[in-house]
Amino acid sequence: MGVLLQGIIGVLLDVFSLNMNFNYIEVIKISSVLTKNKIIPYKPYLKKVARELRKNSTIGEILLWEQIKGKQLGYQFHRQVPIDCYIVDFYCHELMLAIEVDGSSHDNEGAIKIDQK
Repeated sequence: MGVLLQGIIGVLLDVFSLNMNFNYIEVIKISSVLTKNKIIPYKPYLKKVARELRKNSTIGEILLWEQIKGKQLGYQFHRQVPIDCYIVDFYCHELMLAIEVDGSSHDNEGAIKIDQK
């Protein structure tokens, strides 16, 4: 997985070197408590919220999605995936890997408090 992770980070750096204002990009390895390719538990109300987020992606999410969709990196990623009481920007079930792209949507005080939890 090291080479894949380097590839993902390379894509992230390429996408975000376009002089955009992003706070940070987080690549998260989901706990091994979850098993690969299984349904991840989430709050049911988040399904509708995730659908709306997919319709209203940020420019950073769109640019990254163009680079990772369709198994371009050898693995399938999904956008705006509910996990527990959160929604991650991108998730690969096979790798149990989440990618969170934090831009201006996380700049307000309420979002900062939620992110710190």
